[in-house]
Amino acid sequence: QVAVNQLKSDVVSGNSLISNYKKFVNSSPINILGSNVSGSTQNNGDNAKIVLDALPGQYDFPGLVTSLDNLLSNQAFTLTSISGTDQELAEQHNSSSTSPVPVEIPLSISATGSYASIQQLFSILQLSIRPIVVQSINLSGTDTTLTANISGYTFYQPAKVFSIGTEIVK
Repeated sequence: QVAVNQLKSDVVSGNSLISNYKKFVNSSPINILGSNVSGSTQNNGDNAKIVLDALPGQYDFPGLVTSLDNLLSNQAFTLTSISGTDQELAEQHNSSSTSPVPVEIPLSISATGSYASIQQLFSILQLSIRPIVVQSINLSGTDTTLTANISGYTFYQPAKVFSIGTEIVK
């Protein structure tokens, strides 16, 4: 009887989860970033895709650099470099876990521009769907030609191993 009651409760919870997921994904033509759900630019796409892209399940430093380059290109500032240490070989063993934890990916960003355009750089990093922790900022130059060197890190989280077993219940 306890198992039957638990099963009924799980079915109700499952239906509620499905309903809430559909609301989250299809609630409006505007996503959580304020962009179009059906567009093809960096901030477009449904809410589920945006959330999943925010913390990838596998280490991909070249993908991170490409994503940041797309995000920071064609702005009022000039992106000088995006760099870091590619730890692909070290992270191969960390592809999945039964209890995964986020893993830091160190990176450095350098850009030049006016004071206002460097402020725009920080706004873009702050609004990024990917969490970026800024550890240090080095500003040099004048208010018309300012160079910003930013050191920080972002994350990826290895995939969770979910295994279903069988058990005999007496």
